[in-house]
Amino acid sequence: MSVEPALSVVIASVAGLNSLQDLLASLAAQEGQTPAEIILVDRVGRVVREFVRREYPQVRLIEASPRESLPELRRRGIESARGALIALSEDHCQPASDWFSGIAAAHRQNPAAAIGGSLENAAAERLIDRVVFLMEYAAFCPPVASGPVKQLAAANVSYKRTAFESGTAIQSGYRETRLHAALRESGRVVWMEPRLRVWHKKRYGLQQALSERFHYGRWYAGEREARAGPGRRMGILILSAGLPALILGRLAANIFRRPQHWPTFWLGLPLLIGLSIAGTIGEMIGVVFGPGRSSLKLV
Repeated sequence: MSVEPALSVVIASVAGLNSLQDLLASLAAQEGQTPAEIILVDRVGRVVREFVRREYPQVRLIEASPRESLPELRRRGIESARGALIALSEDHCQPASDWFSGIAAAHRQNPAAAIGGSLENAAAERLIDRVVFLMEYAAFCPPVASGPVKQLAAANVSYKRTAFESGTAIQSGYRETRLHAALRESGRVVWMEPRLRVWHKKRYGLQQALSERFHYGRWYAGEREARAGPGRRMGILILSAGLPALILGRLAANIFRRPQHWPTFWLGLPLLIGLSIAGTIGEMIGVVFGPGRSSLKLV
């Protein structure tokens, strides 16, 4: 008789086999007795799928099209999950060895609909990797306080199944910002639990880093303003001139509370400015022309 999993872990496979191997090894080596299923939704193709079937036959593999976006891959995994709890991470991450048991304990003790944890950088040798990590995840770096928050990172987040009961928040794909806002608007709690730890391990080239910021900006703004009228679009374009300064100001506020990252912030300031400008240009194009195919560029 098969045991129903207490926890379903959904991973969208978009970055290739090299990124995925460390993640699968860390999931296979989890401590404790939490029954869990691993759901890998893969759009990469044959090399990844053959490796997973050979080395990790216990993983539930869902084959996806290269034309499916990251939010769509995650939605498919969530909808196929059987666990009472559903967690997400990314294919270039490495959860702590007590991640499964920590998630289960956190949800037993806390009625929050969504519980996420902290992120640390495991690709810290090069300045560019440290800079891009901070640009994306500074708000989730230790030290972070336990308590209600507005947002959690999709690289380290978990939900009670009831968070998805209506289905409307992920109908067009899982987007953590939209889902967490919907949960809070319905009176549910989104909670940060820093003892749930995940290491982020991703290496970038300069062109890749700038491209990802551009496409994220275009995708985000294009979807956000899909129904906006001409007047609103023009107003957003005018205000966008100040967006790089706003992005850097928010980042500086997060870094100020984390002195261990001050050297990276100052040494990497020219790159941070470039990334902020690339994201702003992406948002401006998204406002005018929509998201295009930018969601397929997110890895």
